[in-house]
Amino acid sequence: MESRNQYVDILEETIRDYHDWADRAADDMFDNCLICDRDRGYFLWFQVGWNGDRRISRTMIFARLKNGKIWIEEDWTTEGIATDLLVAGVPNSDIVLAFHPPYKREFTEFATA
Repeated sequence: MESRNQYVDILEETIRDYHDWADRAADDMFDNCLICDRDRGYFLWFQVGWNGDRRISRTMIFARLKNGKIWIEEDWTTEGIATDLLVAGVPNSDIVLAFHPPYKREFTEFATA
């Protein structure tokens, strides 16, 4: 891809779509929260709330731009956002599955770092 701005746009749209879908399907138990820091390249969708007296706080997606690539730090979606990024035109050589340890990344079809 040509520019950082394209990755910023693709990441924000992808994560926003997941957030909006989950927000429409959510119950009263938790809130879906979306943070997109376009300037710094951080994109986060998380859920917070309560189940009785038990606190719910979980990161659903955390992705960031680092060294010209998209680093997926956390992804608890069914298909994985890497699939959506590929469909959007991001080459697999620009996607790092950072939730895998570095020594395992070489066995994926994506970038190692």
